[in-house]
Amino acid sequence: MSSDIALKFTPRDPQAYNNLEQQRLDLLKALRLRQRQSDLPAHDEGLRTLKLQYNDVVESQRGLLRGPLSDPLLRLPVEIWVQLASEIIECEWGTSYRTIASLLLVSQRWKDAVLSIPRLWSQISIDTTFMVEELLARIHVALYLSKGWPLTVYFDHPTPTQIWTHVQPLLISHTKRIRRIVFRYPLAATTHRRPDLMGLKIDKILSQLLPLSGLKELEVSCCCRMARGGWTILSEIPGIHSIKGDIIPLTMIQSSPFLSLQEMITDGTPSGLLEILPILPALRSLSFMDSRTDGVEEQSAWRFVNESSSHHHQISLETVSWQRKSSLGLIHLLQISLSLTHLSLRCDIHSFFQLAPLVSNLHLLHNIWISLQYSDDDIEPFKTTRTSIRCNSLREFHLITPKRNSRFTERQWENYELRLKEFMELWIPTLDGVEHLNIVARSGYTSPLFYLSRSALRTLSLTLSEFRSTSERVDTRLNHLEELSLSLPLDGLHAVVSSIHCNQLLSLDLTSETYAKGSIVAISIDEQRFPQLQYLQWPDKYVRWDIAVYPFLGLQQVCFTEDLIGGASSDFLVHLISRPKELPKLRQITFAGGLPELDLLFLMLERRNILDDTIVSRIEAVELPVVVGVPLRQVLCTLLQGKFAQRPPNYNLSMAGLAEICFDRSIPGCLWCCLSMRPCSLKIRLVNRKFLDAWHGDDQSMLGNADPLLDESTISWLQQRHERHQFCQQLQRSNSHWARIKACSSHELDSSYIYTAFLMDDPSRSEMAILPLSSKIDQDTLG
Repeated sequence: MSSDIALKFTPRDPQAYNNLEQQRLDLLKALRLRQRQSDLPAHDEGLRTLKLQYNDVVESQRGLLRGPLSDPLLRLPVEIWVQLASEIIECEWGTSYRTIASLLLVSQRWKDAVLSIPRLWSQISIDTTFMVEELLARIHVALYLSKGWPLTVYFDHPTPTQIWTHVQPLLISHTKRIRRIVFRYPLAATTHRRPDLMGLKIDKILSQLLPLSGLKELEVSCCCRMARGGWTILSEIPGIHSIKGDIIPLTMIQSSPFLSLQEMITDGTPSGLLEILPILPALRSLSFMDSRTDGVEEQSAWRFVNESSSHHHQISLETVSWQRKSSLGLIHLLQISLSLTHLSLRCDIHSFFQLAPLVSNLHLLHNIWISLQYSDDDIEPFKTTRTSIRCNSLREFHLITPKRNSRFTERQWENYELRLKEFMELWIPTLDGVEHLNIVARSGYTSPLFYLSRSALRTLSLTLSEFRSTSERVDTRLNHLEELSLSLPLDGLHAVVSSIHCNQLLSLDLTSETYAKGSIVAISIDEQRFPQLQYLQWPDKYVRWDIAVYPFLGLQQVCFTEDLIGGASSDFLVHLISRPKELPKLRQITFAGGLPELDLLFLMLERRNILDDTIVSRIEAVELPVVVGVPLRQVLCTLLQGKFAQRPPNYNLSMAGLAEICFDRSIPGCLWCCLSMRPCSLKIRLVNRKFLDAWHGDDQSMLGNADPLLDESTISWLQQRHERHQFCQQLQRSNSHWARIKACSSHELDSSYIYTAFLMDDPSRSEMAILPLSSKIDQDTLG
């Protein structure tokens, strides 16, 4: 994350740019004076002319700015450019043709490059959402432009027979190029329910593509499964390297050994596993799952393994994931796998204490995941001596503890927490060298911060759902920490944030899932504890933003995850409206949970992005949780460029104005499509949206002491937030159990819509019951 993004862009002609800047400041001064003198600013032609002149100057300034590089295609090595292009083109569902189309439109040079690079066309998606003709056309294009490049083929599972009969002849002549095949859950949520789309099994499709001499990786993802008998098809593909997502039976491997197999998921008994490892010399990654036939036979088989353990030599496994209820056999596997770099375990505390000495012997171990399970042994004091774990190579540590077990008595539960504390103490010598730590404790557990004061941590994530804060506060210094993520109850969140010092912290992510019903909480964040902070994610439940406490001079991005209307994001916007010069380096605001109050957002951008203070950065990016329709998108982009924009009145953008549209039964489409100006094809019920009362706090003094000063109409508008929220709640209570009529099939505007450019054109709206609020519509449409 750059410390100063503004340094990336410099004017080509500094003198010309400075002259334009002086013109901009002079015009802005004239604009402010004209606004104060005008009785009807919205209808003042002289004021409108000044705004147009101001926009022209800003656009001229933008034209003089240049980035640190010219065309990346000319300056970067072609291998790096191809890698960057691939990162944005190659998606989980195959090649993104929409992204490719965007790259083709950059310039003729880019178009020629994209069309001539086979790698960019090497992913083929058999997507059942397309019509057969379009699907075949996409496959034709990919096969032609990918030339001889190795292919990745994605299949919707099940693949309908009527589609496969057209697709198979196209692929059959290119099977030698297929390096990877992925069977996935259909991208369209309703596809798998259609009786006409019942299709072929996985092994049937593979058999019709044989010979797959070049296939190296097979992935069966999500809910797709290979039939137990279908795995025999792999005997026809002996060169396969990786089998992901599904469990391949041990019996299949025993009957058809794969000398090239490097990665697999299997089940069975530990004795059976150790018997087949010697015939898999290339195996590097193993996931061992609970067997469908686990039972008494496993115990007897394991006695045989212990008796013949001298016959098992060291193996070259690098990654082991042990996801079994029983740890039987794990000790022996670790003894013969000393080259492990990644280890993932599911076990109880008692079993792990037995494994601890072996973990210390894994001198190459870099990453460990431990998911603790309950065991009756864990609630009794341990009789064996425990030695601390020393693993100097470890850099990543992930721990997940179980939820509280309801069958435990209070005394048993206290004993279990003591065992958990002892478990953490085992790791103290190793944690000093760990750089990435993630702890998910779903039981009552005190903060592990006191273990970390000497650590070299760079990223720390703590999820403590039942964290109990204590009155005794111990300050902790994490001098190397760069990213901190905290998910705790509200009181614990405040306690932890106020007890740590992080001189190098760049990113702070705060989340709280539990709160006292109806309470409003404030969290104090001392900038002196996080002097380098650049990114802040605010908690999503009932935590108000009191920006007077957070004068972060280096903060560049803020993210709000709340789904409540009128919460912290609204407080934040009101504050930047009244004090737009604060948070001087802020450039991006993300609304990840719910839609913000659009009237406040637009007022804030008009204040922040049109200032006479050149030290304060513009808000350059705003992320919203829904797609913004073209009319508002154009206005938003204009404001983000620092120019005046013609926009709808405040009331039409407010939650009260939007509520009138959302609860108008004559308008088709769902709630979110109406808010984003896109109709949808679903007939759904309106969800019960939550509204918070407008936060008053220091609003009155803040609005009166605004810098620059606010006009009376804006102050009056902001002071009526509480009244508008109450109106929304009233509409919501009376209209929460009806469904809209179906709109259209592809999110395209059609003739059934009675509004254009997001503004209602139906004059009958003035006769609706909401006339008292509608009569307060402001007339200033130009910021």
